[in-house]
Amino acid sequence: GIIADSPFTNLGELALEQAKKQYGSFLGFILNPIIEKVREKITRDLKADPFELNPKEEAKSIKIPVLLAVGNSDDLTRPSEVEKIHENLKANHSLNNLLKFDGTHLSLIHI
Repeated sequence: GIIADSPFTNLGELALEQAKKQYGSFLGFILNPIIEKVREKITRDLKADPFELNPKEEAKSIKIPVLLAVGNSDDLTRPSEVEKIHENLKANHSLNNLLKFDGTHLSLIHI
């Protein structure tokens, strides 16, 4: 099975959202070219575009048990986003669970 703590739904959206959150809309706009350069390097090195990673959509094809975990106070991977992954998992089978706990991003690692 798979255990995923604070999984993101779309890495590209997450990166842009965090840039805007940290630096405001104007500076987030300025950071877009920098984020694009990082994306290009990762794509070149890994031969895969990290912004095309979309766990929410990939969840529809998973056929093994999955445990998703997310902190109620997670400000990086919002619980509502993890719920979307969970909904897509349920479309295939019932052998999956969503664990919401008191904590923040990746809190389970420190337990």
